[in-house]
Amino acid sequence: MTPFCDWLTTTRPPDVWAELRPQVQLWLDASGFCQDYYDETTGVWRSGEATVRNYIRHGVHVLSFSGKACKAFRELGVWPALLTTIGSAPHRVTMLHLTLELPEDGPTHVMRADARATRGEIWLTRKGIDPQDCRALLSADARGARTGTVYIGRKHADVQAVVYDKRHEREGHGYIIDEPLVRYELRMRSGVGSTLHDAWNPGPLFWHYAGRSLLPRPDGVQAWAPHAEGFALPDRPEFTPAQLLDRKLDNSPDVDRLLDLAAACGPYGFDLLAKRLRRRFDAKLYGDGTDADSEAPQGPRPLGGRPSPSGIH
Repeated sequence: MTPFCDWLTTTRPPDVWAELRPQVQLWLDASGFCQDYYDETTGVWRSGEATVRNYIRHGVHVLSFSGKACKAFRELGVWPALLTTIGSAPHRVTMLHLTLELPEDGPTHVMRADARATRGEIWLTRKGIDPQDCRALLSADARGARTGTVYIGRKHADVQAVVYDKRHEREGHGYIIDEPLVRYELRMRSGVGSTLHDAWNPGPLFWHYAGRSLLPRPDGVQAWAPHAEGFALPDRPEFTPAQLLDRKLDNSPDVDRLLDLAAACGPYGFDLLAKRLRRRFDAKLYGDGTDADSEAPQGPRPLGGRPSPSGIH
């Protein structure tokens, strides 16, 4: 199994974000994310349960990606391009979660980690972790086995490990999970010296810490160094507006919801949706109160009776 990025937070000067935002927005659009809320200091984009947030805190701009957002970008193939975009401007990686999933019995791993942490047998850095800085939240799972989550190290330490039974967690939210699944997660703060390259290629950093005592380190893992320089992320692909439109339509759950609502309206639901979209499009293109019919160039009329401003019919 391969470690993956399950959370990313970066910071930058607020004035940098003003220039960076349109470039980040491009990849959010390409991945089907829709703006849920935005003002001068705060913004939220969502795609289903995946969330991207930006806000101002203590005089710096913060941009964070939830685990589901990181996964969505990876699956759509835009994660390297998004990281390259963020890395094109001054920034710091202030929070990075790297996770390894194992299709193995969760209670066995969780209880073993709890016992070892209690005995002081785990260290992530050169210094061992005090058992008083570890805690476990345990309960019986659906099969009667004792399991849960073990936190190894202080919450605000540079590196904290979390071992938890993912199957048990999902079942607690009402999901039916047939196969066992356990997660080993490293939560790292800025003191570690991680970079965006570690979000793209998490293996070396994950095993640099987990391989000390938490898990057996596999052979052939590349060595890791903090504040790595000289690496290159893949080039950013270029999308035309039409390609971005296609990706937005294909990937956005909001579009799926609109289509479901249109279907619920009956046989003319899609015509109603198209008419409302045309109205919004005209208002955006010509401005409120503008007589689009009189000011727009004349030509063949597409759906809605308006001339096509692009000249493409």
